[in-house]
Amino acid sequence: MPYLVVYPQSYVFKLTSQSVKALKMRQAYLAKRIIFRTFA
Repeated sequence: MPYLVVYPQSYVFKLTSQSVKALKMRQAYLAKRIIFRTFA
């Protein structure tokens, strides 16, 4: 992809870190729901 070269490395890193953070938050939310459902 030629577009990736145009963007600065920090921008790409920020984008990926944000998506990873969102994924972790989603996983934690699902885990909490499962735990609450098990103990409730």
